[in-house]
Amino acid sequence: MSSSSRVAYQRLATRSPSPPVSPSTNDEEIDLDELTRSDPRFNPPPPPWWQRAALIIFVILLHWVVWKSIPIGTQPVKYPDDSYLWDTPDPSAQ
Repeated sequence: MSSSSRVAYQRLATRSPSPPVSPSTNDEEIDLDELTRSDPRFNPPPPPWWQRAALIIFVILLHWVVWKSIPIGTQPVKYPDDSYLWDTPDPSAQ
């Protein structure tokens, strides 16, 4: 490899270039709303209709899977008999 075929090293930019700013004499005159409206990083395009529909269908399907995965027994739930707690002793028994 000859030295004439080597390309000089160029450092890559570490930050994206800032949007152009209109020349002004005072820093307070910069309109930040206009800068964010013109900067594509703050205005991403809206998602297509089919992606929104797919997201809604996915969420509904996820709820259905969770609902169906809840174990439901075939026999009713049996609670312990606590009727003895509510029995009042007969005063004549004492």
